[in-house]
Amino acid sequence: THSKRVKSVEFENCTFGDQGMEEFTRALGHSTSLRALAFRACTLSPAETDHITKGLSNAPTLQSLNMAFTPLSDAALEGLSECLEGSSTLKYVNLDFTNIGMRLPLLKRGITASPA
Repeated sequence: THSKRVKSVEFENCTFGDQGMEEFTRALGHSTSLRALAFRACTLSPAETDHITKGLSNAPTLQSLNMAFTPLSDAALEGLSECLEGSSTLKYVNLDFTNIGMRLPLLKRGITASPA
């Protein structure tokens, strides 16, 4: 399928809906070539960010995640931390201008545990 050849997917200023995001992230599990994924300045519900973090665990080739300008809930940060902790390929995460502020310790476990 085409999803096996896609190397980069970028969304900017998008809304998906919970079902749309669930379907997209389910497709991540079928991709064997996706290297970069961006949700830049997207409006995401807590359920959508949950789908993203669960979907990332099924994206074995993902190396770069850009969520700049995208507000993230505590649950999303916890899920992202778990992804970082369990990923051997994810090397770059852009959280510039998100709303994480003083909640950065929620990512600490994933950052310190991620493979070098």
